Amino acid sequence: MERNKTNVPNRGQKKVLLGAELFALGTKSVRDDSKTKILPIKGIQGSSSASTERKRDASSSIVSHPNKRYRASLKDGFPDMTTTAGIAHHEIWEQLPDECDIANVIDCIYAAIEQNDNEVVRIICGVIRHATSTSLASRAKVDSVAYLSLLYLAKLHPHFFNSDIVAYGLLSFLRRETNIKMRYNINLHILITNLLSRGFSDISQWPEIFLRTYVDDAVNERFWADSDYCAPFVKNICAAFKTRTPHLSLLRWDMNTTVTSGQPHRDNFTVDDDSGDNSTQSLDASPYLHLESDQAADSICLVKRRFADNTVQKLVGDAIRDQLNKRQQQDNYTRNFLKFLCTCSGIGEVRCLSISRLELWIHNGKLVKFAQQLLSYICFNIKGKNIQDNEVLQVLVKMRLKTKPLINHYMSCLKEMIHLQPNILSTIMKLVVQNELSNTRNPNNMGMLATMFQTAPDQSAVNLAEIYQEFLLQRDDCLRTLRVFLRELVRMLRFDVNLVKFCKAFLSEREELSQQIEQFDFKERIFNSMVDIVCLCMFLSATPQAREGSLSLKTNRDVKNNQALIRLYNQMSQIQLDSVSWMYESVPNLYKIQGIEYYQALHKLLLLDIPEQYSRCDQWPSEPERGAILRIISETPIHEETLLRIILIGITKDIPFSIANTFDILLLVIKRVSGMKATDFPAVQANKFDIIDFLFSMSEYHHPENIRLPTDYEPPKLAIIAFYWKAWLILLMISAHNPSTFGAFCWDHYPTMKMLIEICITNQFSSCITHKDELQIITVERDHILQFETYLAAQTSPHAVITEENAILITQLMLMDPMGTPRKVPSLVLEQLKFLNQTYKLGHLFCRCRKPDLLLDIIQRQGTTQSMPWLSDLVQNSDGDFSHLPVQCLCEFLLFNAHSINEENSRDAELVNFIRNLIMDSSFNNHVVCEVLDYIFRRLSSTLKQSRVAALSGLKIIFKNSATSCMPSRELSGTYNGLYTIYYRTYA
Repeated sequence: MERNKTNVPNRGQKKVLLGAELFALGTKSVRDDSKTKILPIKGIQGSSSASTERKRDASSSIVSHPNKRYRASLKDGFPDMTTTAGIAHHEIWEQLPDECDIANVIDCIYAAIEQNDNEVVRIICGVIRHATSTSLASRAKVDSVAYLSLLYLAKLHPHFFNSDIVAYGLLSFLRRETNIKMRYNINLHILITNLLSRGFSDISQWPEIFLRTYVDDAVNERFWADSDYCAPFVKNICAAFKTRTPHLSLLRWDMNTTVTSGQPHRDNFTVDDDSGDNSTQSLDASPYLHLESDQAADSICLVKRRFADNTVQKLVGDAIRDQLNKRQQQDNYTRNFLKFLCTCSGIGEVRCLSISRLELWIHNGKLVKFAQQLLSYICFNIKGKNIQDNEVLQVLVKMRLKTKPLINHYMSCLKEMIHLQPNILSTIMKLVVQNELSNTRNPNNMGMLATMFQTAPDQSAVNLAEIYQEFLLQRDDCLRTLRVFLRELVRMLRFDVNLVKFCKAFLSEREELSQQIEQFDFKERIFNSMVDIVCLCMFLSATPQAREGSLSLKTNRDVKNNQALIRLYNQMSQIQLDSVSWMYESVPNLYKIQGIEYYQALHKLLLLDIPEQYSRCDQWPSEPERGAILRIISETPIHEETLLRIILIGITKDIPFSIANTFDILLLVIKRVSGMKATDFPAVQANKFDIIDFLFSMSEYHHPENIRLPTDYEPPKLAIIAFYWKAWLILLMISAHNPSTFGAFCWDHYPTMKMLIEICITNQFSSCITHKDELQIITVERDHILQFETYLAAQTSPHAVITEENAILITQLMLMDPMGTPRKVPSLVLEQLKFLNQTYKLGHLFCRCRKPDLLLDIIQRQGTTQSMPWLSDLVQNSDGDFSHLPVQCLCEFLLFNAHSINEENSRDAELVNFIRNLIMDSSFNNHVVCEVLDYIFRRLSSTLKQSRVAALSGLKIIFKNSATSCMPSRELSGTYNGLYTIYYRTYA
């Protein structure tokens, strides 16, 4: 209370000191008068009169008072204007009489219009003087006739108000010293600003003095700058700042600096003003956020830019620097000054000047609300990648905020800034990552990164990858630091990072970096670091949810409802495709890696290395979980394009990778994916048949290029035996996972593949049938190889005789004819095939295929009258799932084991009940019933007694139930005869 009592007379003294009759003492040299002289708006050139020295000195003394705030210079860039008589316009305004016939002013003006325009100006000036003198005398007293007369004239004849004398007269009442004298009379402000707006509405370039007058009020007391009713004038001036206004969610504020969801916004919340700057704690920093005021402003004066950019930047920059220089201490800054900075945030220099002090203001209790709003304005008005905004961003990312509400507001501003200017995301992320990896870490770094990844996840991953590329070009090895940072970032984001995008961008070539890499002394280190980081991304793909999903495969192999595991499968296959593509396209030309290092890197990227190789740098993953994670991420599908890239690596001469290594890696990769526990997810999808041609072209033998064969000799097309059969094994496993597409094509066009598929289905590896033309083919093949080797040996030993005993190639080569007669499978290859079939159940995968029905095709070719014991093995190994097997296969198992079927055994009971349901259940198709009976009755017509007895036993088992068990044997025999008669009539 005592404080309020003592402040009241002090404020009253300020008003007295600024009276209109106060004159400065001393000479003019104390201050430059050119900065305080009020010049006319427009007119004819002339010279200034000396009669205004006293008034200019008075104004100068007011501004030079040490206790007064900043007052903008009123010089507008025009030369000093005078009339043709040599009298200045502001002198004319001072000499005009105050008397005016207010009652008949409209009639007088229309009469003057018909006679002389100068008389109109005199009358209007008299009305203005009368209206202002009344308002100056009393704040509540308003001369309605004078006000309405001026508004009427502005509506019909706006050009009268853009004359020099009238404009000067109006502006003189908007000046700070006059505002003090007017006792904050807002009505007069509204009248004057709207008259000026109406008068200059059709003028595209407004005088500079308008801008200076606004700055003078906006920086200090803001008598009229915040009034909604002055919006037409203020908005046209503020349009020159090109400032974008943030949305209300970032401008509204409560005592906790946040607005909770569901809480209604308070529009009129104010607190006591103890700042002394005529400001309030209003919740809205911008007074122009209402639709009604926008429409009113446009109706009076169309809002557009009316000042030159260089003029605006210079004037506003000088005003702000002057304030910053005057107010060195933190407590000296006012809320109105911060509001002015918000309004001018569209200017780059203003953002640079504001951001340097923003952290101090935002921790000041009196300025925190306006400092938050200034932060919102700065973030909303950053234009992009330029020098000034880069400086702003450098300071912005280093701000240290202490309270959680401030941090939340800061993150909201960062999010909106990224939405508005996506191209600055890379700059912000680079600054944040550099700060995080430096010695002076900002505790908000991880929060900023989380905001960036939540706002633009894909682009953030790409930008982070580009930053990692640049870090690897440093002379110091920073691999360990980058690994730890990436792990912490993924953990903090709860594994919600697009690692596929990260790896793709990380492995992509950038022209600006490629030249640096070529000239870098440690290219091998960069290469090995990139391989290591990509492998780390694969390990980070194993999220906790994916690990749980992998463990659940032990009990349930269905992954359709396991989204985490499906995401892991897709992610791993894409990362491996991108990494192998990088090894094929970029590594050979850019890094010039040697053969052994290339082989090791490809092994590592395909997860074929030992677990310890993936954690040498920082011992992550730890030893207990290292092997488990590697197993989870390695037992994932592989993309068809990945296989093609591996093949292209092998057949490209410029890449230091041999054909033998290529076949070995292909076999290892396909074996690994064949061991996937998920049965309803394709391990490898192959729809391109080019892989067949590529594999056989790799297995083809090419003689040395320096050997010249006879011109009339055409060498045979030979294949290397080891590679040839490896190609068939690879194609066999691919076909097993794609039996309806890839497998069906190979079944129809490649007899050798048909033979291998039949061997896997029938599981008859010991009794592999040799084709009847095999001996003839071997003879022709031997002759071709001997002749070919003779020509090759003649280049070095012309008289050498090549025979079957001393020939080298005869045991290594064979004729290349993959679409021809199937060749005898070597015993070593047969053992490999048997192992693959037993381990990965290739035969069962082929048996599940119904289009085409490979199993049924084999059964029909072998004939139904002979016994096929291999069918019973298929049923025995079907694990109770009979629906994927043809009914012929089930019948064969029943007939083959008819003498040992025991329905008390659960497995035998399941099979018998399944066949009974096929025959007895009316819901099944009649065609299925006929297939069962057809198979059994054909066995009844066999020439072998054993087959007929087995068929009869099978019928007894099928039709043995509660109804038939009570029948006499004669009636039961009649039932069989009846069935036979029905079948005969159906198929005869």
